[in-house]
Amino acid sequence: MKKTLPPEWETLLADLLAGQLDAHRKARLQELLRSQPELQQIYLEQLELDALLHWRAGGANSPADLLTAEPVLFSQSTPAPRRIFPFPTLIQWAAAALVIVGLSWAIQRPASHSLAREEAPPEVECLDAQDAVFEPGSPALRAGQRMPLRHVRMRSGSARVRLSSGVLVSWNGPVTLDFTSPMRMRVREGKVTADVGDFAKGFVVDTAQASVVDLGTRFGVEAAPSGSTHVVVLEGQVEVHEPDRNARKGTLLTSLSIGEGVRIDPSRQPFPLKFLKFGPGTDEWTALPSAPPEAVLTDATNNLPPTSKSYDYNIRIAAMHPGVRAWKAERAWWFPLDSDTFPEWLEGADLFANRRFDGRHQDFELTLTLSRPATVFVFYDVRNPVPDWLQERFQDTGYRLRFEEHTLRKTGTQSVSFPFAVWKRDVLSAGTLTLGSALTPDTPAQTFTYGVAAKALP
Repeated sequence: MKKTLPPEWETLLADLLAGQLDAHRKARLQELLRSQPELQQIYLEQLELDALLHWRAGGANSPADLLTAEPVLFSQSTPAPRRIFPFPTLIQWAAAALVIVGLSWAIQRPASHSLAREEAPPEVECLDAQDAVFEPGSPALRAGQRMPLRHVRMRSGSARVRLSSGVLVSWNGPVTLDFTSPMRMRVREGKVTADVGDFAKGFVVDTAQASVVDLGTRFGVEAAPSGSTHVVVLEGQVEVHEPDRNARKGTLLTSLSIGEGVRIDPSRQPFPLKFLKFGPGTDEWTALPSAPPEAVLTDATNNLPPTSKSYDYNIRIAAMHPGVRAWKAERAWWFPLDSDTFPEWLEGADLFANRRFDGRHQDFELTLTLSRPATVFVFYDVRNPVPDWLQERFQDTGYRLRFEEHTLRKTGTQSVSFPFAVWKRDVLSAGTLTLGSALTPDTPAQTFTYGVAAKALP
């Protein structure tokens, strides 16, 4: 029966062969080899085959030249495994196999197995480093510094760099990162935010579970302690693929638009992120696997068919601030109509972000789950007749929001804005509250759904 390899084995061995193994991960590989002797045979066979491939690519005078240069990482106190085949026999077998398969194995190897081992690390410019504490052996970044950078291990603090491709990457510690090229990086631990701009589309962020391919955007990627990968889109779009040397040839797991997030679990299955926190900085975000203790809105369900995208929503904790995204996957925002700030009773409310047409069903119902007594707010388009359920069960506060939407067209960006009334209802105990449809018999066809927020009662 085939033995199950340790989860990090492939990555550690790949980085060793690519000359990218730092002291911390080298110690981990040594630990695995010493504690699991059966891995030692796999290790030696991989070195021999890699040496042969490198020789055939013109990288050494003979396979033995390169093989003897590879480090043997297990302790001499542990007897090295006896090779099943003498080295010349292994060369003959491998050479025959390469002729048969046309070097397909070498072509399909992950990027970290590349034969171009001497590729220089990409150059970065450090734009900012605040209270940054780096692990021993990791380069220490300072604002204004330019340097080649391959690996970063930062214990705490924050940093922001610009790659030569123009991509801006920021992070808060703790993180472990590898910069593969000006257009690719790997997150091993922690989370980063990448701002690709207009000239570096196709930038890739790899993790153990996924390759995230930018389509012109600002997005975040986290290698979470749970073994999952979190991806959140702040602007634009991304594709999330299974890991592959050519990222876009890996199996497409999902595509995400602005305001959407996904969790890729260790088995590489995608699940929508239901709870998100943004800020306080523009590049700061947190993906939450479940409702945090401070959440007022903890769930939302509706009566649309289960296949409807209306089941795809997220709840943004304490997100109600001027300029917050109005809908999920849309370039639309809530602003004050006549001032620069929201009133105190609305500021910092949890925001339910669904899709803007969800309420356009005559029998639509949305059921909210509240963790505590709260004021529930409904934002309704003032151009349209008010439905009975809203007028009978809620109170118009008299306050107005400005809804602003940008639509990208071939001729440029088209902007529209119009006022929404803020209605409220105090719910005096934890539990559920059901809202109705945005439609009435006299509602215009272009009606959007309503916005929803909730804030704990004082």
